[in-house]
Amino acid sequence: MSQDGTTILTYDGWKEVKVSTISLFELCAARKPGEQAEVRLTRHSYCAGLWTHEIVNDHFWWDMQRRQADCSPCQVAVADAAPWIWDNFALTVPTAHEVIDWWHAVDYFWRVAKAVLGEGTAAALDWMEGVKTQLWDGRLDSVRSALQKLQPGDEAGRTAVRCALAYLVEHDQRLQYAAFRTSGYPIGSGTVESGCKTLVGGRLKHGGQRWTESGANAVLAVRSALYSDRWLDVWPSIYWPKAQNPATS
Repeated sequence: MSQDGTTILTYDGWKEVKVSTISLFELCAARKPGEQAEVRLTRHSYCAGLWTHEIVNDHFWWDMQRRQADCSPCQVAVADAAPWIWDNFALTVPTAHEVIDWWHAVDYFWRVAKAVLGEGTAAALDWMEGVKTQLWDGRLDSVRSALQKLQPGDEAGRTAVRCALAYLVEHDQRLQYAAFRTSGYPIGSGTVESGCKTLVGGRLKHGGQRWTESGANAVLAVRSALYSDRWLDVWPSIYWPKAQNPATS
């Protein structure tokens, strides 16, 4: 399960489309001896609209009920570190295993390396390679130590280090990648990011497009049904035969 957002241009300016996804995940056997088992995600479903985070969570909850995902013996919530997403998951899936998307975590520490050691420098690259390995292995104490050993030369660098140390404290249980991999949990939010690009961007972010809120939500509802493989279920509720007056339907 995941949630995210992407912006589109409306007649009132840029606004955020919030997207939620639910997928079935299963652990598949490794193809060769010594290789790591593959986590496969299938049966994706989407909900998207120009909504508040409360409203996207309502749609997410109903999709959970429709799929009976609330009865799943194992629920995993994967997303970036946006507070509204984790607030939503705390309400709808409070027992889910929570995971910060791997590449979002890596990118967060890359920003620290650039702020303190300089963008594109060998020192930044070497420091980040060590942190990335420690993070992958679940050695958060080593990541914390690496941050504390940095010697920022300006306030921007000191702020980056302070924020990163706070990030480790806040998301400690969501950054346990070694344990997640051992348990066979997905650690990437690629499904919702793909949904933002394909479901939303593929139709609503073309050059010169501007949308009304009602028009964007109507298109997103149709595309959500299509990409969730629910078109045949949804179509009868939105199709009016030519001979029938939609106003009286």
